[in-house]
Parts: sequence; structure tokens; C-alpha cells
Amino acid sequence: MVATIIINSCRLVPKTTVTALGDSLSLGMTPYNVAGTSFNDYLKERLENAKKLDVFNNEFSLNHLRIHELNDYLSDNVIGKYTRVPIKQTLAKSEL
Repeated sequence: MVATIIINSCRLVPKTTVTALGDSLSLGMTPYNVAGTSFNDYLKERLENAKKLDVFNNEFSLNHLRIHELNDYLSDNVIGKYTRVPIKQTLAKSEL
């Protein structure tokens, strides 16, 4: 019985990897070109407060990014500016 209590108290809390893709809305820009808080920022803060965030990556969110440009990024497997990891590998590691 003591072993069961020790095992249950030592279990791991799974952490989430989040990757944000998109245009200026995913960065928190309003229609008036004012920087604000995006949904991704709220999600990141909530996961951090719950101690469930592993990695947050938004380096593939750019102002004025169009869907065909994002499709080209995926086709060309563009490498991230900061992490130097290709976009397909980043997406494969992400849960959200």
C-alpha cells in the first residue's frame, strides 16, 4: 500500500507544446494596427499558470501572411528564424 501512494504521488503531469501559425491576428494586431493580446497569448498564459506549458512557438506568425504563403512555407519546409527547426518538424512535435 505504501508503494501505491508513492507511485501515485510521483506521476508526471503532461505538458503541452503549442505552435501558433497565422497572420497579424494571431500576433494580436487589431484592425487599427494596434498591438494587443491575441488568443494565443491567453492560451499561453493559461497553460503557464497551470504549469502545463512545455514550449510555445509563434515564429511562423507574421504580419500580412496569406494562406498561399503559409502553404508555400509548408511545401518548402521553411526553417524557423529563432529555433532553426523546420516548420514540419515543429508542427509534428506540437499538440496544439
